[in-house]
Amino acid sequence: MKRIHFITCVLLTAAVDMYGQLTTEYFFDTDPGHGKATQETTKAGDNALTLRTSQLDAGMHLLGIRSADGEGRWSPTLTSPIYVFAPKTDVAAAEWFVDTDPGYGKGTSMPASAGSNVLVISTKGMSSGMHLICVRSRSLSGQWSPTLTSPLYVAEPLDAAGAEWFVDADPGEGKANAIDISGKTETAFIVPTAGMAVGNHSLTVRIRTAAGNWLPFTVTPFSVTVNAGVAEVKSIMDVGIRRMAGRIVLTRTDNIGEACVDIVTVDGVKRAAAVWPAGSQEISVDVQHGLSPVIVAVTRKDGTRFVKLIK
Repeated sequence: MKRIHFITCVLLTAAVDMYGQLTTEYFFDTDPGHGKATQETTKAGDNALTLRTSQLDAGMHLLGIRSADGEGRWSPTLTSPIYVFAPKTDVAAAEWFVDTDPGYGKGTSMPASAGSNVLVISTKGMSSGMHLICVRSRSLSGQWSPTLTSPLYVAEPLDAAGAEWFVDADPGEGKANAIDISGKTETAFIVPTAGMAVGNHSLTVRIRTAAGNWLPFTVTPFSVTVNAGVAEVKSIMDVGIRRMAGRIVLTRTDNIGEACVDIVTVDGVKRAAAVWPAGSQEISVDVQHGLSPVIVAVTRKDGTRFVKLIK
């Protein structure tokens, strides 16, 4: 078992009896439902739990944790990525980073001594969208392992009645992987890449309005390659979007070639379009003030698309 510490407020987000006991439960990857996860009894104010991780395969997992007070009122479910290393006796240290590799030994360092093979990865400060969580370890002899990458999606609180995600083929509205957005201040989930074919893929997140209409929230393209038997995931189109008075400004850090920009309102009407020249790092598109929300789509000549719903 592995003891993982959280800040005190994690267990105090529910309306609880400050002098009583709490039922705290946790799960990995798949939420079995309130009251059906692994349960522990804790006191209000406790900020540590002993989590049983021996059943987890090596790799990235998502930890969910919540508490209920004596009246059965549940707190929001806190989710946090964790990374499990295969048991080793020669691991001296481990490090992780998000998206951009700072170089060996320059990531966020975590001790990874024998018998302590679980890293808790904080999503604090991550922008909304898909990120690449990268983890590697260093042996006692100083040799670094291959860098293992896992896609993690982080979203700000979603103003929606429902949400779901899928990779590549659309299974149909309401039939994809459901995202639990009830009572959360932040939504996070891991995109499994095991068995995913080498090549380009796309992650789609969509939301359901109170009226029952489904809208694309984001479409993020990424690629999967294999290096020395280890799968590597890379972002294909890194597009930044900011809205200003009467226009939308798009920026990119990589050369995605010439692309088309389309801006559509949620009723399906195209409101603006532009050609983003190859080699240009920024483009500004005039959009009528007051149109909100709008769907921004950037499409390369090969059909690869980046999509984001913005207000």
